[in-house]
Amino acid sequence: MDFLNFVLNTSPSVVEVECFRISHVAFTQTYNIVRNVVGGFTAQGVTYDYYPVSVEPLGTKEDLDQSMSIVFGDLGEIVPREIDAIRSADAFDKYPSLVYLTYSSSDTGGTPSPMFGPVELEIRKFSMTKEGCAFIATAPQVNNTKVGELYLITRFKMLDGLL
Repeated sequence: MDFLNFVLNTSPSVVEVECFRISHVAFTQTYNIVRNVVGGFTAQGVTYDYYPVSVEPLGTKEDLDQSMSIVFGDLGEIVPREIDAIRSADAFDKYPSLVYLTYSSSDTGGTPSPMFGPVELEIRKFSMTKEGCAFIATAPQVNNTKVGELYLITRFKMLDGLL
């Protein structure tokens, strides 16, 4: 079911199930988290465990430069242990990744397919707050280097047809 059909054609008792996966090469485990199903959720062979989480998109879902703010109700149980694992592996040069997906709560039979996602984001900033760990996940910077080539019509004759 796609998101448009979900909004327009489902009953009000059906909700959007928000799931995400947090991983890093130095983490002790990959965290599969569901925000709004207290008993957990299983989709496509992956079991998502419930954690108290607040997710706030910082733009529209269709934005290529998508980002979201997440407050993870950790209270010092998980995040400090994983930061220590990153520190001991000296892996601060890699950002933790977050994969965001949404499912329909009515799509529980068999292997439900995502309504939206997967969206792959990087966790670049985080801070500890009184609610837990707050972080901002943003789209990875994939085109931030230059190739050093000048594309001139005199060098590449095929470019003349594009102008």
